[in-house]
Amino acid sequence: MGTGTNGENSSPQGTHGLGWLPHTEEERALVREELERIVASSGFRNSRKYPAFLRHIVEHTLNGDAEHLKERTLGVEVFGRPPVYDTSVDPVVRIVAAEVRKRIGQYYHELAVPGEVLIDLSSGTYVPRFNISKRTAGPHPAGEPTSLEPMSTPEGVVESPLMTQPARRMRIWRVNRWARYAGAALSLFLLIGAAAWLSRPQPTAMAQFWRPVLDSPGAVLLVMVGGASWMPQSSGLPAGSTFAASIAPPSIAEQQSRDLMALPDASALADVAGILRSYRKAYLIRPAALMDLPQLRMGPAVLIGALNNLWTLRLTATLRFSFARDVATQTNWIEDRKKPGIGNWKVVTTSPYALVTEDWAVISRFRDRDTEHWIVTAAGLSRWGTMAAGGFLTNPAYLEELARRAPANWGDKNLQVVIATEVINGQPGPPRILATEFW
Repeated sequence: MGTGTNGENSSPQGTHGLGWLPHTEEERALVREELERIVASSGFRNSRKYPAFLRHIVEHTLNGDAEHLKERTLGVEVFGRPPVYDTSVDPVVRIVAAEVRKRIGQYYHELAVPGEVLIDLSSGTYVPRFNISKRTAGPHPAGEPTSLEPMSTPEGVVESPLMTQPARRMRIWRVNRWARYAGAALSLFLLIGAAAWLSRPQPTAMAQFWRPVLDSPGAVLLVMVGGASWMPQSSGLPAGSTFAASIAPPSIAEQQSRDLMALPDASALADVAGILRSYRKAYLIRPAALMDLPQLRMGPAVLIGALNNLWTLRLTATLRFSFARDVATQTNWIEDRKKPGIGNWKVVTTSPYALVTEDWAVISRFRDRDTEHWIVTAAGLSRWGTMAAGGFLTNPAYLEELARRAPANWGDKNLQVVIATEVINGQPGPPRILATEFW
């Protein structure tokens, strides 16, 4: 790197407290290559937020826009927050910056190579610093000692072969010494690697639960009940038929009266949509009545509701925990295929609304063989169970409790969870895990 006197060339310490400032495209390319090595490391590659944040602040700094790297600006440009959001209530930028800072340090602790560009994010700032690490000279390699001119042997004196023994012993001792040094260095390297592996950042239970859905291609379909006005293409009548032509299209008022969604389903829908938005995953809201199998084969789906959502009933029918109904007695219950006939989790729909004290729900996450995509359900026997299921899916504390009960690598497995919620003054209380299934 040059060290020009007029400040136009790069120098070990640049201006504005940014360390070494790259001025040429070649120097900026070095920084970007280092950036890609960092985001490809284990601390970054399983996340969306951390690489996006680091790329944003590095690129803006390289482009001379470091003065714009403020908390609110980053919240809007990187995390999609509204321009007037309250940074004290939503500290997403500070939290992500702290994690990125920690993971950069972990990267350089494990994988740094002398002579490469260093990217650093100091505490209290969102502007990265760039530096060049110094390559230190290694020890002189072990091997043959430096050759010396042989001493001349006086005439009449026979050269004794024993004179070469001390040099040979010294050479062997040096080789053994370097072998010991190499063994000690290897042991230290393995020890540091083991410590780093044990202390590496662990994915949260929230990330483990939602990862299969987030990693799936395409937008997530949020399939709920209600909100489906009458549409000619969904009536099942042949296009242009006489009977179809005789049906008068509904008025705007009539359509709006049919666009109804139950409050519990809307609550669960809002919970799930919020968590998907926080991970910057696209989603589409679709009425269950207008869905068909070809549409569900387009991407992962979250099914809201149980007995009022025919897709929930159909896709979970063969799983351990499914839903059943006795029309004669107006009783709905959760069926356990491993313990059939127990019937502890049931609701009689003719019971007085004000006297209900408990409800149950099933949360499922599985790769469906018909749709060939991941399916998640938030399905209660009645309204309180569905609301509790939506809260369970988006609350880190509840998912951490599930993780403690789960086997290793549960984030890649199919699973079902039965939860119960106490109904208090018409509202669901905290969910409790009653049973789980992983496969």
